Amino acid sequence: VSSKNKEEEDKLNKNKKKISSQIEKNFINYYIKIKKFLKNGSPLVTIKREACGGCFNIVPPQKQSEIIENKEMVLCEHCGRILLDIKNYNII
Repeated sequence: VSSKNKEEEDKLNKNKKKISSQIEKNFINYYIKIKKFLKNGSPLVTIKREACGGCFNIVPPQKQSEIIENKEMVLCEHCGRILLDIKNYNII
């Protein structure tokens, strides 16, 4: 492994620790759990055309409101993925 790659890896690990400390432990644990069971795709998805970005089932309007309010983790009722409102995040 080159020293440049090692430096980049160290930098990414430092950022990971910093970001992880700002996220609720329940969220991280659920993310890791669901990631193990998914064969394709991300545990984090957005709503596209009123449907889950993972399984494409319709997300009820009440759930969509909860996602926009961003007060708690909202899961897809069909596939269990974590639903996000893209406007609330600068990372995606």
